[in-house]
Amino acid sequence: MAPGSSPTVVAKPSSGYGAAFRRQDGVLGMVQTGVDGQNVFFTLDIAPGTSPASAGNSSGIVTYRQANDHRLFSSDNFGGGSTGPTVVLMRSDSSPAVGWNSSGSMKKVAIVAPNGFLKQSTNGSAFSSEDVGIPVAPGTSPAVAVGPSDAMIAVNGAGGDLLLNRSSDHTANDTGLAIKAGTTPAIAALSNGLFQVAFVAPDDMLWLADRNGVGFSTGHKVVANSNPAIAAASTTGEWKIAFNSADNNALAFLTQVMEHTTIPLAPGTSPSIAAATPQAGTTTPPPPPPTILSMQKQNPGTGSFIPYVGKYPPFGNVPPFHLLGVQFPAFGASDQELFLVKPGHNTGECGDPNALIPLLEGQSLTSAQITTLWGSAQPHFTTLNPLTAVACYQNTNNSFPNFVDLNITIQND
Repeated sequence: MAPGSSPTVVAKPSSGYGAAFRRQDGVLGMVQTGVDGQNVFFTLDIAPGTSPASAGNSSGIVTYRQANDHRLFSSDNFGGGSTGPTVVLMRSDSSPAVGWNSSGSMKKVAIVAPNGFLKQSTNGSAFSSEDVGIPVAPGTSPAVAVGPSDAMIAVNGAGGDLLLNRSSDHTANDTGLAIKAGTTPAIAALSNGLFQVAFVAPDDMLWLADRNGVGFSTGHKVVANSNPAIAAASTTGEWKIAFNSADNNALAFLTQVMEHTTIPLAPGTSPSIAAATPQAGTTTPPPPPPTILSMQKQNPGTGSFIPYVGKYPPFGNVPPFHLLGVQFPAFGASDQELFLVKPGHNTGECGDPNALIPLLEGQSLTSAQITTLWGSAQPHFTTLNPLTAVACYQNTNNSFPNFVDLNITIQND
């Protein structure tokens, strides 16, 4: 891939996924699951510093790009041809955005015009402001989501706030939520007709907002010069955010819980994410990844121990649940150890074995240990009475990560 460009990924109508990207030679490249190699389109150039955008459903897949001459082009079905050139010109520092609902009844394309204002097209109509004049901040691009009967565009407004443009009433909502300069928000349509927005605040914190512009911080930082991506399942409405986490400078996922990976991302780039629509007759999907209790590093403690604190859920709402198990997953050699603090004690007693329950990397807590920590072998928790844990951390190389993830097994009521 070309430096400074990010991929776009989309669920294919039949099965699997496809991705489009700007190659190092400046032309459009596409790859698909189940297909060896890549499609390379040497005549389809993409402007430097920009990225393609794709959307798809049972009707097919469409990819939009800004060409070197700053005109908007589109390609169908990962190699099924290219349409254009269109007469639409784009601001040189921006990328297009496209959304297409699962039924195929609405397709929305959004761009930044050379004058810096948002322009959009619905179902192939001529690009216009659609009666809403929205100035878009320099170096940023719009984000589009299309639901069953409505669409919404999110932009980093020229005034520094998150702006939301709803198609059904042609309104521009200045949410008053500050968004970091040079970053682009992400938006997904939920199955219930609502929308979920993710964006980076000026302090690099990842924020969420609803369609009305009510937002809150997730408490997780995003690496500089990177944008989040969000996708939602068309049938369940569940959403997932992918972003470059400042915790460990690697790809991370966020739903109701945080899921860290060790996959590094190139500087100045952002991930992309897509949700597949289940196909008739398909097999049962694999089980979801384990629930994560993320233990976050606190202010330095005493001696060779550092305190860590975790809570589940970290934010939002979850169904009431029972805790069935806690595991410290192993990564390579077992050289890390947590010491969970018993009730009535604190991290100032990290050197006292009577105050702690040790949990070595690769091990799980016993039922007796869970009872000691939380009062029963299968303790009950709710959103208002969350699972909390306090621990001291120690390893063999005297380094202290920003977080330590524990796998927890829960059973909803």
